Amino acid sequence: MMINIAICDDERIFLEQLEKTIRFVAKELRLVVMVTQYSHGLELLKHQKKHQLFFLDIDMPDVTGFYIAEKLMKNEQAKVVLVTNHRSKVFDAFKYNVFRFIPKPIEAQKIAEVLTSYDAELEKAFVLVYNAFLDARLRLKYEDIEYVEAFDKKVSISAKNELYEHRGNMKWWLNELDLSLAFYQVHRSYIVNFAKVKRVDASYCHMSNGQKVPIAIRKRKKVIAQFEAYIMRKMSE
Repeated sequence: MMINIAICDDERIFLEQLEKTIRFVAKELRLVVMVTQYSHGLELLKHQKKHQLFFLDIDMPDVTGFYIAEKLMKNEQAKVVLVTNHRSKVFDAFKYNVFRFIPKPIEAQKIAEVLTSYDAELEKAFVLVYNAFLDARLRLKYEDIEYVEAFDKKVSISAKNELYEHRGNMKWWLNELDLSLAFYQVHRSYIVNFAKVKRVDASYCHMSNGQKVPIAIRKRKKVIAQFEAYIMRKMSE
């Protein structure tokens, strides 16, 4: 999977050096990257949705790296790496929930640590599934899953109005998915993603795609309570 990286600094020479180092390290790690340079922080913010990983210089004249990092906190997909000459500022970086902090001058080893850690996080966000129509194995984002259904010793995953197959059983999925967040087992054979549920009644979870997932009779009250708790939690974020 390609990693889209944005690098932002007011010094053109540093931008060129940083991009060169990132590309060199990515090649060594066999990672595919796309790197885009920005010399102005506000310009980066306009295009933030194009990128996943952000290298920001803290000390820029127009807007600081801290300012950009604060704005990016609203973007759940963004991972911020702050770069600076001043090691003392590392303590200020913690409140912006940054992914990493790198001192200048940039070392290839530090870039390697960032890319390796980020790639590991990406792996956790995806599961390998099979699409019968395409006759191909694909990487599927967990957040795109609508529901998981177990039947005939197989597991079917509904995501983006497509069905996928997986060799794991329901026990595997219960361990794999973060049931403390959006996912919940509503039936012995079903796990739903509350983020994809439009409403819940006594018998079904009505999904945003129009499908209905059955709720076990003994789980009705618990499912409704858990869905309401999920909605309240999202409203308070």
